[in-house]
Amino acid sequence: MAEAHAIQHYSPPKRVGKLIALAVAVLLLIGVVGIVVDHLMTESPPERAERECIDKYNGLVRQAKADLTNGDRTGAINSLVAAKAQLHQCQVASANSVSGIYHH
Repeated sequence: MAEAHAIQHYSPPKRVGKLIALAVAVLLLIGVVGIVVDHLMTESPPERAERECIDKYNGLVRQAKADLTNGDRTGAINSLVAAKAQLHQCQVASANSVSGIYHH
């Protein structure tokens, strides 16, 4: 009877559950980092340049949004004008990397 009472109240400690969750999270993180590193290492120089160009454009758009949020209309307009110029640079670079499609 004492054994039945002990079995009813048995539950794994919360610490074990947290350790399992932490281990799963670490394994997932390692997998994601591995995929990202693999992708970056297999990225060609033109692909990397295009990604960086797009990242710069996105940064300018985010800056414009932040400027608007802060009430800086002039800063937002300047950021959007710079973003438009950056977008043009990305399009020209992308078009030049595909032979025979873009003509000056």
